[in-house]
Amino acid sequence: MLNNVLKIICYLVVGCLIGVYICNYRYFTLDPSIELGDLLVLVVTSLLGVYIADNIQKHQSSDRKEKDFIIDEILEIRKEVNCLASHTETGIFPFD
Repeated sequence: MLNNVLKIICYLVVGCLIGVYICNYRYFTLDPSIELGDLLVLVVTSLLGVYIADNIQKHQSSDRKEKDFIIDEILEIRKEVNCLASHTETGIFPFD
């Protein structure tokens, strides 16, 4: 957990340093005004990205739950088969 927080802080600091360097570099000219269309495109794109990521995560989580359930069922069946195999070797069955 602490490792992830340190990673985020490092990325943030590096991003800020790169941003300051690019803004001070005279080759790039930045327009300080923001147009409404550009702002709407930014908001819609961001929301669409968050929606797609959330939808994919829910789908993967649902698939994982189904796989875990199937794996648990297979393990139970395998345990029963092993139990029957051991009873077959001894020749004594619990349901006789």
